[in-house]
Amino acid sequence: MDYSLSIANIEFLKKEISKSGLTFSHLRDDLIDHVCCDVEYEMRNGLSFGKAYDLVIEKIGIGGLERIQHETLYLIDKKYRIMKKTMKISGVIAPILMAFGALFKIQHWPYASILLVLGFFLLSFVFLPSAIYVSYKEVSNRTKKWTHFLGFIGAFFLSLSFLFKVMHWPGANIAMCLGIVIICLIFLPLVLINKLRDDEIPLPKYVFALAMIGMIIFLAAFLFKMMHWSGAPVFMFIGTALLVFIAFPIYVLKTYKEQVHIANSYIFISVAIIWLVVPLTLMSLNVSPPVLKAAYETSNYTDTDLKFIKYRNNMLLDELKEDHKAIAIKNSANELLAFIQNIKVKMVKLAGRESAILDNNEIMTSRIEGDCPLGLYNIVLFDKDQQGVRLKELLRRFEQVALAVSSNFEYSSVIRKTIGYPISPEDNPKDVLLISLNKLSFLQLNICLAEQTALIQVLRQKQDSINQ
Repeated sequence: MDYSLSIANIEFLKKEISKSGLTFSHLRDDLIDHVCCDVEYEMRNGLSFGKAYDLVIEKIGIGGLERIQHETLYLIDKKYRIMKKTMKISGVIAPILMAFGALFKIQHWPYASILLVLGFFLLSFVFLPSAIYVSYKEVSNRTKKWTHFLGFIGAFFLSLSFLFKVMHWPGANIAMCLGIVIICLIFLPLVLINKLRDDEIPLPKYVFALAMIGMIIFLAAFLFKMMHWSGAPVFMFIGTALLVFIAFPIYVLKTYKEQVHIANSYIFISVAIIWLVVPLTLMSLNVSPPVLKAAYETSNYTDTDLKFIKYRNNMLLDELKEDHKAIAIKNSANELLAFIQNIKVKMVKLAGRESAILDNNEIMTSRIEGDCPLGLYNIVLFDKDQQGVRLKELLRRFEQVALAVSSNFEYSSVIRKTIGYPISPEDNPKDVLLISLNKLSFLQLNICLAEQTALIQVLRQKQDSINQ
């Protein structure tokens, strides 16, 4: 009896072994020869081809061929061996540093920023690049290679954005947009395509479709919320509903319905869902601490009053068009107001809240949410550029222009008291951003009030001269 394999049997074995994800061509050919020999040996013991193949695969074990490839690559490829070790070591150290950095940040302990920077640096520039290389070596399917690569790239930009957000560095929003766009529009659709093409998945494919669509919408909602774009609440509700309330229950029902004991995979998936949805939802909530509620209200009232007084001042100036004193007061006030506004804008940018700055250089304080670095007022006014010195100079110049209108003691006292403002690090402690902005807005309001007082004085003098 002939126990040798037929051409159809050999082609079947080649096809099945190729499905195992082997990327090392020489090893794949050797393994095909090895499996063919083992199958022929079992057939000589009286087994059919199908049973002989099943027995050989059972001996190798689940994932045995990939394990053999990993071990082979590890032995013969020095670069692969180095990158694999690097990936493992950095994959352990980076989360530890980030966890301790987050703890130190919450407790306001020193060295929190250093730990976070080191952790994110290892994650972004060591772990992810080494993981890309290892994945490239271990995955044979071209679509899966691109899927892994794009997933790592998206994670790279996301990790950078979180680092830049925590450290309040510029560019955080750009990195976040890039990361989420790559993940939502390329990576997750590719993952879904791979799942839909896999005929060996026992679950209905619509479950994966619902989960991926829910994940895409949920991440898009997170991006919209962080960027203060409209539509975020609706997207977040739809994404959470699809992912948590529809796809997850169906998956659990289909997978674990017949299982008596709780599988480890079920626990892992449940925890992963919780740790994905809950933190991202909490991070994107538009929540203002109660202590800042009054600050938001104050900011709105101040902005409204400021616009009204500027309007009244413009009306007064229309009546004093040709008066050189009125023009000098207006020009000095405008220069001072613009300088203070630039200081406020610089503070907002340093806090990483660029989305709160409107096209006309105005600031929408309702968009200033979440934690911001403390003491930005002192950082901006008393850094190497010494903006505080320039502010004092402009205030003194405006005061001189306003006092030149009249030597009346009562008028002079009102002007001095109105624009009297302490400008020193000791007078302005490390307040939160919103409170510092409100202080500068009050200064702008007082300048406008002093401008109005001076213009009214000029108008009265003009009317008195006409009446005489």
